[in-house]
Amino acid sequence: MIIKDVPILDLRGISVERIGHIEQVQNVRTVVLDRTNAEVFMRVPRTDVRSHLIIEPDETLCTGQIEFDDGYLRTLQDGTCGVLLGQALIDGFTSSLFFQKLRRLRIYGQVLYSHPPSAGALLSRTERLQGQLLQMSPHALRWIGSTHLDSDRLRAIGGRALVSIGPITIDPQVSASDIVASIPSMVQIGEVKGREDAVCALLSRCHTRLGTYSLSEVQTEPSVHHALRVLQS
Repeated sequence: MIIKDVPILDLRGISVERIGHIEQVQNVRTVVLDRTNAEVFMRVPRTDVRSHLIIEPDETLCTGQIEFDDGYLRTLQDGTCGVLLGQALIDGFTSSLFFQKLRRLRIYGQVLYSHPPSAGALLSRTERLQGQLLQMSPHALRWIGSTHLDSDRLRAIGGRALVSIGPITIDPQVSASDIVASIPSMVQIGEVKGREDAVCALLSRCHTRLGTYSLSEVQTEPSVHHALRVLQS
């Protein structure tokens, strides 16, 4: 059995015998294990595996982007020991409810906050933060996952600040001036792809950014293609 090309490979509860059937693991961002199978898994050949995470029996694993607000906290059992593999977003919560629900935390990812007292409360329960603490604008618009930035999406911003987690591809029809006029400020985590002028315009609106960028080729007009063929012939 070869396992490859998955962001998170969750092997909790998988027996040692079944782990032994894995021939190789390739291109996995994080492998999640428990104490019963972690040692055996470490003998499996692995390539391009970024990290390994062992979850204790009393811990609850959450993945992705979690809005730490009162609504989310009420879904937790009292005294939860949490592990977050992803991002925590904090616009504020009731401190007494937070301390009732969460006994301790481990966070593997970023904490994005607009309410410092709530961020402080979260950090007071955090035993480990493997990531960055990033400030965002209050109640910023969220873009989660892959985003195709076209004119319709720009119009939908409505002057709000942005938080983008995931890759952004800028539509060729979107101009640099459109971006500057529509986005007041943003926090961006992930890759940005587009024409050089459009990418530069987007980066100029980011007060905080983690990630890479790549430039797409400029589309040449058909008449120019024809002229090039004539010159080359």
